[in-house]
Amino acid sequence: MKPDSKHHAINNLSVLKFSGADTLSFLQGQLSNDINALSSSWQYSGYCNPKGRLLALFQVWKNDQVVYATIDRTLVDATVKRLRMYIMRSKVVIDQLETARCTGVIGDSSTSGSTLDKNTERFSVDIKQSIHTLYFGDRALLIELDPSDSASPEQADSQAWGLASIATGEPTIDVNNVEMFVPQMVNLDLLGGINFKKGCYTGQEIVARMHYLGKLKQRMFVCHLDGTAASGDKILAGEKNAGNVVSVANGSVLAVIRRELLDNKLPTESGAKLAPWATQPYSIPD
Repeated sequence: MKPDSKHHAINNLSVLKFSGADTLSFLQGQLSNDINALSSSWQYSGYCNPKGRLLALFQVWKNDQVVYATIDRTLVDATVKRLRMYIMRSKVVIDQLETARCTGVIGDSSTSGSTLDKNTERFSVDIKQSIHTLYFGDRALLIELDPSDSASPEQADSQAWGLASIATGEPTIDVNNVEMFVPQMVNLDLLGGINFKKGCYTGQEIVARMHYLGKLKQRMFVCHLDGTAASGDKILAGEKNAGNVVSVANGSVLAVIRRELLDNKLPTESGAKLAPWATQPYSIPD
């Protein structure tokens, strides 16, 4: 493969495998999305604490009765430990696939070397033996469950996938911003990551109350970054906290910001400055 390959290393993701007869019912009671609706598509799904704050954010898909999920690498140990506490007598096994490899496919290359079809339906999944591909429209996430079975393409620019995710308004929850956000703050509802009709799951009461009764004062926006920032950094308005940084890549950030401050160029606690993009990647309701 040529050095200008469009396959990009993704170093921050790990892959979890959920198996056993009670897998679907178990995850249905833990995650924010409708796990029973998984078929030939993947979905975002949040894992919350009882206060409705995100402990982790998954990309979830199913192959037969086995469920897989990507998760930020910094949260694997704590998340798996917490999930296992709730298995009790359920027939569920949670494994971290430590050797699994994630690659971002952007632009003109695809898993087969042909042009990536930009008309491929977003959220669709293609499974060929141990290679699972999640489609994002004009991008794809290539997940090799057993890399020893396949030759990996030459990988370039590990920042590229993160930047593309920011540009399309797709959040990351990691060890620096864990338990900071209710799912709607990072627009998980706008990304199809919350099902408000599925019934109970951990944190559901808070998430539902915010949806039906509350007025969301903070939302996530794509911003230009002048300076250096990190996920979880406070955004300041005078001495008050105006929000927090969600993720950072190559001069752009996702940030949860109080709505009334959007017209301002806001500093972070590290001295960087944020300015929201004039046009966001999707409509954000008032």
